[in-house]
Amino acid sequence: MESLSENQKDIIYFFESVTNSKNFRQQVLFSLAEIFNLEYSTFFLIDSGGNLFNPVALNVESRSTNSYVEHYQEKDIFHPRNLPGKKFMTNPVMYITDVMPLEEYEQTEYYNDFIKKQGFYHEIIITLTEKGKLQGGIGLYKPGNECFDHKTIKLLKLINRFLERQLSQHLALQRARAHEQIYQHCINKSATGIILFDRNLSVLYSNDAAAEMVAALLHKRLSLGEFVKHTLSLTGNLHNPYKDSSLTLYSPSLSEFTVRVTPATGGHDSDRETFLMELLPEDLPRKLHTGTDKPVNENIKEEYNLSERELQVLGLIMQGLTNAEAARILYISPNTVKAHLRNILKKTGTDNRMKLSQKIMGATLPGNEL
Repeated sequence: MESLSENQKDIIYFFESVTNSKNFRQQVLFSLAEIFNLEYSTFFLIDSGGNLFNPVALNVESRSTNSYVEHYQEKDIFHPRNLPGKKFMTNPVMYITDVMPLEEYEQTEYYNDFIKKQGFYHEIIITLTEKGKLQGGIGLYKPGNECFDHKTIKLLKLINRFLERQLSQHLALQRARAHEQIYQHCINKSATGIILFDRNLSVLYSNDAAAEMVAALLHKRLSLGEFVKHTLSLTGNLHNPYKDSSLTLYSPSLSEFTVRVTPATGGHDSDRETFLMELLPEDLPRKLHTGTDKPVNENIKEEYNLSERELQVLGLIMQGLTNAEAARILYISPNTVKAHLRNILKKTGTDNRMKLSQKIMGATLPGNEL
């Protein structure tokens, strides 16, 4: 009973030492050495083709593990492709004699050209699977004058399932981190503005391009969250972002942006639905063939003799903003916006917003407020 109690303490200590370790595989090897006196070890990952790769090792030279990956894994008596059926499933902790007699083992190329040259003789392999698929393998080694006792083998079988679960979690976390890094890199390099928000219209993520475009559209007067609410209100989907929508917005300098909103993940019953807002810039010169090298806003400004403030008001009006909304963005009163709009209509020879939009862009925008 006393011996069993000590075994239990060792196993609990082992579990605690490797759980949630950032360097999981290396920590497993350190703990095997510290707790169970297994001083020589390797820990490989196994790909979908059954190939062992990306080894970490303890007291085994890196040139030996590299040599194994490049050549000797094909000769390995424990390699999955060299084992009958799926023996690793029924016997995940195997010693040499579980595969072949020692006399036969001593005649193999794997022993003579690889194991023996490293000063080892005995080997145990621990195979780690997930849902019937190999995901990793641990090799434990001892020189000829030592051996693995039955107590050690029994303890390794007891910790096998724990190691399988921990490796699965570790690999899943690594994959998630790698995907996140790729995702972050891609969207931050994208010319498209990207805003992710939840059903409460709280911004979860945005890239640099989105911040720059929103600043260009609204002169930095609104936060990204306020911009999301403002845009959804213009599409009529403020309370129903599940519906795909798109619209065209114009900056005060009359740069054109297409904004698209689509559900990203989940559904109405999801705990954390997310929605994707994309901002796609489009240069107005491609639509307005002015025939000059000047920016479109400068041509409009000169053609209609608009002031800088009138040009800004014009840009916001063409987004469909009300006088009050334009006033908030420009930090002026609604009456001042109304006065600028009267001047713009007079200078352009129009009498309402719709005709103004048709004249400037050849497009109809909702509303004819004055």
